[in-house]
Amino acid sequence: MHRSGQRGQLLGTDDRQSGRHVGGRTAPVGRPPAIYARRDSRTSPGAAIGMRPSPTRIAVAYAAAAAAWILLSDAIVAALALPATLQAQINVAKGWGFVGVTATILLLLVRREVALIRAHGDRSAESARVAERLATTVRLMLAAEGAIVRSASPRELLEGICSALVGDGRFGLAWVGIPEPDGSVAVAASAGPDVGYLNGLTIRWDGGPLADGPTGTAIRERRTVAVDDTTSDVRVEPWRARLLEAGFGATVAVPIVVDGACRAAISVYSATAARFGPAELAELERVAADTGHALVAFEVAAARDAAVAAAAGAAAEREAVADRYARLVEASPLAIVMTDLDGIVHAWNPASERLWGLPPEAALGRFAPWILDDERSAFLALLADVAAGGRQVGDIRHRHRADGTEVIVRVANARVADADGRHRILFISEDVTAQVVAESALSASRARLEDIHRLDEELRTAATVAEIGAAGARHALRVLGLDSVAVSAYDRTGIWGTVVGLEGRGPSELNVTPGRTLRIADVISAHLASSTEIVTWPNLADAADDVLEAPVLVAAGYTTGAFVPLVDRGRTVGHLMVLSRRPRTFNPEEVDVMLETAGPLAIAVRLADERASAERRQQRLEALHSLDRAILEGETVDAIGEIAVRHLVDLLGLPRIAIVRLDLREGTAALLGMGGTRPTEGAPGRLPLEALVPLASRLATADGAVTIDLDAEAHLGSVLAAAREVGLTRVTALPIRDDRGELIAMLNLGQLDTTPLTTETLEVAESVAAQLAVALRQAILRTELVERERRIRTILEGSPNPILTVGPDLGISYANPAADIAFRAPDGLVGREISELVPETRRDDHRAGVRRWFESPVAGHPTGGRAIDARRLDGTTFPIVIELAPIEGPGGTQAVATIVDLSDRLALERHLAQAQRIDTLGQFSGMLAHDVRSYISAIGWSAEALAADLPPDSPSRTDVALIERAVTEARDMIRSVLEFARPEGQGGATDLVAHIERIGGILSRLLGPDVTIEVELEPGLPPVAIAPASMTQVFFNLATNARTAMAGAGLFRVRAAILQAPPDAELDRPTDAERPRTVRIEISDTGVGMDEETTRRAFDAFFSRQGRVDIDDGVGLGLASVYLLVARAGGDVRIESAPGAGTTFRMDFPEAVIPVT
Repeated sequence: MHRSGQRGQLLGTDDRQSGRHVGGRTAPVGRPPAIYARRDSRTSPGAAIGMRPSPTRIAVAYAAAAAAWILLSDAIVAALALPATLQAQINVAKGWGFVGVTATILLLLVRREVALIRAHGDRSAESARVAERLATTVRLMLAAEGAIVRSASPRELLEGICSALVGDGRFGLAWVGIPEPDGSVAVAASAGPDVGYLNGLTIRWDGGPLADGPTGTAIRERRTVAVDDTTSDVRVEPWRARLLEAGFGATVAVPIVVDGACRAAISVYSATAARFGPAELAELERVAADTGHALVAFEVAAARDAAVAAAAGAAAEREAVADRYARLVEASPLAIVMTDLDGIVHAWNPASERLWGLPPEAALGRFAPWILDDERSAFLALLADVAAGGRQVGDIRHRHRADGTEVIVRVANARVADADGRHRILFISEDVTAQVVAESALSASRARLEDIHRLDEELRTAATVAEIGAAGARHALRVLGLDSVAVSAYDRTGIWGTVVGLEGRGPSELNVTPGRTLRIADVISAHLASSTEIVTWPNLADAADDVLEAPVLVAAGYTTGAFVPLVDRGRTVGHLMVLSRRPRTFNPEEVDVMLETAGPLAIAVRLADERASAERRQQRLEALHSLDRAILEGETVDAIGEIAVRHLVDLLGLPRIAIVRLDLREGTAALLGMGGTRPTEGAPGRLPLEALVPLASRLATADGAVTIDLDAEAHLGSVLAAAREVGLTRVTALPIRDDRGELIAMLNLGQLDTTPLTTETLEVAESVAAQLAVALRQAILRTELVERERRIRTILEGSPNPILTVGPDLGISYANPAADIAFRAPDGLVGREISELVPETRRDDHRAGVRRWFESPVAGHPTGGRAIDARRLDGTTFPIVIELAPIEGPGGTQAVATIVDLSDRLALERHLAQAQRIDTLGQFSGMLAHDVRSYISAIGWSAEALAADLPPDSPSRTDVALIERAVTEARDMIRSVLEFARPEGQGGATDLVAHIERIGGILSRLLGPDVTIEVELEPGLPPVAIAPASMTQVFFNLATNARTAMAGAGLFRVRAAILQAPPDAELDRPTDAERPRTVRIEISDTGVGMDEETTRRAFDAFFSRQGRVDIDDGVGLGLASVYLLVARAGGDVRIESAPGAGTTFRMDFPEAVIPVT
């Protein structure tokens, strides 16, 4: 709750003003009910005292009652005629009865007397209290009326009322609350010793718990609300603690109602509960009613004072207005004249004297001096019309001053009244001569501005320089009204000019049309072309020095002309030429029009040129970007040259464009591409350097482009001479250099005339040359890189040693074919972990060792050159030596592992030892064969003798023939053994097809009847380089081995085919027709097969699977002799076998170079 100062207006009273509801009764307003209530005389103390009996009356009444009791009781006893005893008893009883009755009567009388005495005392106290209350009421009324009388303002009134209420000490606090529009109650005045209770107090009247207290309810419902006990009344629940703390036991709120609206509420607090009875409530309501009347009186007085002040202010304002009007009229720059309805002047201010040239004494009392005689009747009619309510505002008229000079005035008039109430006409005139003249000039300027604006709009919407020139020519022709207007625009070189606008009656004999491009030097002089000032020729014949075609123009009928340069930002971008067939001199306004036309026209031409340049630049950039993409896509220098020429022809449109690659070291030049608008048939593809000496020699030392005028050169190369033959007169060459600055190519641009190339063309050509330099360098490097990669890949792929690359993650990223073969990886090793290629027992140590190597990669043998075991993917192991080398790649450091398979070396060492043993054996075999030959010869002779003795049809002849054949083979074998014994061996050639047919029967007998022989021979087999006897020994030894392995039953297969050369053979090897071929012979069986150890030692001399030497099974020399015979023939033999899978012998024999014998 907040305190408020004096309020501007308090709310009104209840509509029940005729009475108030107090304690269930209605009393007149302002009249305490206790004063006007009737007093009941029967209950008055005086009446009660008058009814009280005296002692005499009591004694007489007692005696009468006793006599009546005695007489009546005796009469009744006597009438009953009772016995004496009974009568005596009755008499005793009568006595006691009388005593009791009288005692009771006395007791009642005494009680009544006591009650009357007490009632008399109470009524006396009540009378005293009533009197005191009346006195209090009178004092309160007097205090309130005094406050009303003494108060000078509503605030003083409310403060006085509060002080009067607490003045006699009955109440601890009184305050007046005013309802605010926001629903709160503000403290307007307060008084009492407990006024601190109001600090921080919040009360509302618009609803809610804080509005249900006595104050809020009194304001809202416009009735008196009393709370007799603050300790229990629920209406003061929000403030109970505060009330009890302040010691208030009761409170009441009385509304101040004025005109049906509650203006305020008086709230009174008492320390005594039930303190506010009907009398107190009546007092407070009377005070509230009187306070409301006083507030109304204050408002009436305030309104009256305001009305008086307003009237006084209005009178003063009228006087001030009149004074200001007079001063305004005197000081006004406007001529102010007042006339009557007859036109007689009654007022004439100084401005009127200045306007019309008449002093006041010459104008006052006369007819309006600015009205001419022929205008008098019309003027009087105007006065009558204005007097009737019409008005004349803003009319502009041409008048004459007293001295006869013309003046242009703007006139306004109105009807006024003078002090006597008579109609007067007030004329206010303003000299607008200068304004009208300025407006006329402004109108002309505005028309010119509109023309300029129209020109600006046309220029803004023009998309090309031609549209801009046409708009400028139309504007100049329209504004100047001349015969012809031409607009020309210059290019950036300042050499060429183009007619972009032509309007009017142009001379047809000049053959000037829009779009025609001429050399500026052929049209105007250099002095005029560089001029930035307008030049006019009143006589066009005098312009012959500046306008080269002036005589032609004069001959065409033109007499006057003007040259207006179009200059923007200090650069002449074109000119405006105006021509007239009438002799005339251009006035300054026309010159201004030309300049006003030239300004925006120059800006528009420049902007259009910039837009066109930007568009061309954008197109050029797009074309260059497209060219850049295209040449970068070219794989070779020839492809790049062709692509670049094709794009340059579309981009520049020159007659001839050529790109030539130069090799100054070899002294040659290669034409990479040529094209243009002229045919290119017959262009050479590779030329001698001498043909390009004029250009190459200059480009080698030049910093930029070199231009050669073909007609001016005395000695030209053949290529330049050929260029001149196809019509070229000028060639511009741009150098194309590598990153070392050496000339590697040149870009030639051919022209049909000697006009210098534009800056844009040269910029495009230089950009293309720079792109070509990069592209050619990249193509050359790419070619070299591809060649280098091809050579490296050929070396890697053709290397017999396995080569791997391994990353820090231990993954294999590359493996050559030798590695896939060595580690038996048909699906390749790439993607596998390198540790998979070592035995499982060493993989953890191997991983740790590889990671340590990557921490400090060093080239060399990580094992110190010692052999280690490697693991093939099929689980077998073999000895290797590994060498590591670090290389840097996109993924970081990689390890290149070069692996040497020691299996062949170890086998070769074993075979060498075996060969030494076999050589020793060979010597022994030679001696043995020499002796055995004697026995074989004897058997042969015996067989011959036996055959001679047998009859021709004897069945034994077949057996004898077989013996003879065996003897022959035995002799050959002995001869072979003897040759075997010789270290050099014996050369020869064997036809496999014929040889197998010859020994087939012996093989069949040797293998046995349960072994099937299959022979598959490729057609066209060449003879192999081995003697037939040695080949027979190889077949017999392998058949014997197969028979043992198959235990007499199985399949013995012989295959032979030409072995194709590897596809990655070096390019410098002989051709297929020249290269000796290799024939592979595979002999396999379906025997028990051999394990790895047996396979490894199979070719060892005296090695047998039985572990012992047996004459019937062999002595372990068969396979050893096979190995030696094949090796001496220049061939190679390998074994593939596995337990239970049979055995295959693969023998590779070179093609025989000597004929078969």
